[in-house]
Amino acid sequence: MTTDQRNAVEAQHNEDFKGFGLKQSRIIKHKQEFNSKYAIDKKLLKKNILALKYLKNANNVATFKPIEISDQLKHLVENFVMAGKKVGESEFKLLSVTERRILKRLYSFLKMDLDTNHADNFQKEFEVMYGSFLAGNDSAELKKQLKEFIKIAKHEAIITKEEAAKMLAKLNH
Repeated sequence: MTTDQRNAVEAQHNEDFKGFGLKQSRIIKHKQEFNSKYAIDKKLLKKNILALKYLKNANNVATFKPIEISDQLKHLVENFVMAGKKVGESEFKLLSVTERRILKRLYSFLKMDLDTNHADNFQKEFEVMYGSFLAGNDSAELKKQLKEFIKIAKHEAIITKEEAAKMLAKLNH
């Protein structure tokens, strides 16, 4: 084989085989896009699961894990967030403390203004409530609120999954 023939075969080979592996494109089929960076998965939202994903690779946002939400919050996300509107103070107050925090985090991720004067002392309230439970207060209302707080603390990575599981196990005894 001559040098010219070899160069021609090599050029043809390089033309046929390009790239860095197989390009796989993952897309979110049913989505609402925001800031050309994020998307809310509408299919999961119909099942009351709020999932914020990256448009680039369709992965969940690591610091905003999918979370189960109520019909009330689902309604607000569909009618306000997806329309780019602000949630009114009256609608906001109808949500539980947990869901208020979820909505506030969602608005901050999407770089949208929520426009509510909601200051919360989540960390302090959580510690006081859990301390009260450990001290012997086992009222049904306290347990219910604590479960909500544990859910949001786990979602926001304030506590680990293991810590949340241990706390929930203590609550269920």
